[in-house]
Amino acid sequence: MQQVGGDLDLLAKATGVPLGKAEDIQKLIAEKELIAAAQKEGVVRMLGSKDPAGVAPWAEAFRNKYGIRVEHQEFQPDDITPKLLAEYGAGRHDWDIVEGNAEVIFVPLKQQGLLVEIKDPILQANLGAFPPKLVDSHYLNFILSPNGIVYNKKAVANELDKVTYEDLATNPIWKGRIGLRDAIASGSAARNLGGIYLMFGEDRQKTVNWLKDVLKQDPIINPDDGFLEVALESEQVDVVITGISLNVIARNIINKGDVYPLDWARNQAIFVSGEAIGILRDSPHPNAAKLFFQWISSKEGMEVVGTGNTVSRPDVSSRQTSMVMAQPDLVIPLPPERLNELRNLAQQIWREAVG
Repeated sequence: MQQVGGDLDLLAKATGVPLGKAEDIQKLIAEKELIAAAQKEGVVRMLGSKDPAGVAPWAEAFRNKYGIRVEHQEFQPDDITPKLLAEYGAGRHDWDIVEGNAEVIFVPLKQQGLLVEIKDPILQANLGAFPPKLVDSHYLNFILSPNGIVYNKKAVANELDKVTYEDLATNPIWKGRIGLRDAIASGSAARNLGGIYLMFGEDRQKTVNWLKDVLKQDPIINPDDGFLEVALESEQVDVVITGISLNVIARNIINKGDVYPLDWARNQAIFVSGEAIGILRDSPHPNAAKLFFQWISSKEGMEVVGTGNTVSRPDVSSRQTSMVMAQPDLVIPLPPERLNELRNLAQQIWREAVG
């Protein structure tokens, strides 16, 4: 490749055509070689938890661009890892790409060495556009499930600067106006409380004291996010601290416009978990898998995925994504490998605070 680069530089000087830096030309040649090899394979096989209708736009866009089929098989998240472990144990390598829940699928697959490390320059080319904390060495967290402080705009209009986690716990103006999900009865509420623990620098006592102060504000406590969303819309409470999906709120803001009364505190931390995508080791179509990963992590690919999801690449034009990812520094990922630990710790914190 070094010789190729030197020859191209000579050609550029001789012809006066600006062909670019040798390293850029080398990347272009490598990409063209990858496309040709992937098209020869002709198919990429994906195992995941997305329903066929959700994957169809990705498959169609990829086929239209490269002429390569995407065959997708839907499985329940809890069944994907056992299936792959059994197949690899039997010497079968039927799948190229895996997608789905990062905690349930990708953590054990990485531990078992079934994922390709993302170290190839072609695979890494697009990843600089993502917040580094959402990129693992073996997979990309590409679809997000975000939570944050949600409030009723009519009730909180004059107090938006005080919609912070700390102020909600200590300012008497919020007494009787807060909704809170029960972290013992709801696993997702416990996960959200685990995010607040991360936000407080993993200071357990600070989190306990904060929650004790919140409980002194006489919140309405319920494990059901739907119940609290309705309570918020009807102004039974004015602010909900944990557990309402910002995806739901964003879609309603987009679809219902100014008549929709809810929004979230845009200057406060957003806690995200979600779905990941990666390449399986020893896959039957390695070039097609590599090309698919390169495409789906590009702005073009993320635009397609972002038509129905909140994605982790901030520069896509999806309004829902741009709303959630407007301030990437405020996004706090819940590390997939620590979710069970964080849920258990959050439930202990809840019990200690409730007394």
